[in-house]
Amino acid sequence: ERIYDQIPLSRSPMQLARRSTLRPLHQRRTNRKLMRYGLVSFLVGTAFIVYVRQALQLKRLKAEVDGGSEPSFEFTFVGFPHHAEVTSADCDWKVPSDSEKAERHLRLLSTSKRIRDPDLVQTRVLREGICEQAGGHHRQVHIFSSKEALSCLRGRTVYFTGDSYVQNLFVGLGEVLLPDLASNEEFYNGTQRFEATELVNTTLREVNERSKGSFPRIQLICRQECRGSETDFVTACPECLRQQYPDRDALIFGSAIHLFLNSNHSASFTLESLDSVLPEIPDASYNFPPKIPHMELVPSHRQPLMIDFLPFHSQLMQLLTDHHVPVLDWSALTSKCTMANCSVDGHHKTRYVNRWKAQLLLNTLCKAEHAL
Repeated sequence: ERIYDQIPLSRSPMQLARRSTLRPLHQRRTNRKLMRYGLVSFLVGTAFIVYVRQALQLKRLKAEVDGGSEPSFEFTFVGFPHHAEVTSADCDWKVPSDSEKAERHLRLLSTSKRIRDPDLVQTRVLREGICEQAGGHHRQVHIFSSKEALSCLRGRTVYFTGDSYVQNLFVGLGEVLLPDLASNEEFYNGTQRFEATELVNTTLREVNERSKGSFPRIQLICRQECRGSETDFVTACPECLRQQYPDRDALIFGSAIHLFLNSNHSASFTLESLDSVLPEIPDASYNFPPKIPHMELVPSHRQPLMIDFLPFHSQLMQLLTDHHVPVLDWSALTSKCTMANCSVDGHHKTRYVNRWKAQLLLNTLCKAEHAL
């Protein structure tokens, strides 16, 4: 008698045969499910790793741009005559890596909603180019985040008055203080500049009023009187500043270009006018006009613009020195500009260049006390 005949079977031979044929099919289905689960888990894990890496890269990039969301230094306001020598330091334009990866990361940084309170102005500036001080004998230029700029200027009053170069600088500072105002729209004409200055001027005033004085008072004032285009400039400009805006911590002034152009390029008239006005505003820092070339084709004008202004620069600088006026000299900042980026026609239409002027202005008005 066969042994297996003695073993009681719970299933019939037919059932056992059927089970033996179904087992490989069931096993294959189980294996396919496990493979799908494994693939999904792998993809999810990979995506998470990529997300973490990108978040860390964005965090590092943000730290490189503005030192993080919190001020890394404690800044205090520097009274007159400020630190005007900073602006005349040599300046080399540096551009970020041209690699697509770096550009993509910077673009993500400037638009990402995952980063709390990103300083959009500075990230955009980093992507467009950086003015890096050359030489070790000058004080290093600090790139202010919006919070750092506000920590220095809080409770202060800084007025701007004068020509279009002063207006451009004013808009640049407004965009650093309030990044939501920042724009890359170029000033192709006076109308665009006027609209931008009106927007910045109005917004800064409203924010100051709502803050009950904790936000700095930054305003463009005496626009007609101190522009340099009016015949009564010598009397009207000082009178407007003295009567309407006597209390201030800093005054940024400049009108030489309009005085020069509206007097048929008379250097003597321009110098005599400023020689009369400067003693009336002894706390002014002068916004020096750029060293523009003798002739430059201006696309917005569609005709050559003839300006014989270069010989006049040394005379103007000497006058300012004689009056002990701090000079904000942007020549080093813009000397390597071309029409393709920040325009060597003297108009400096590109907004990011004017934001860099504002950065240098902040370096003249503020100093770091100590690292926090």
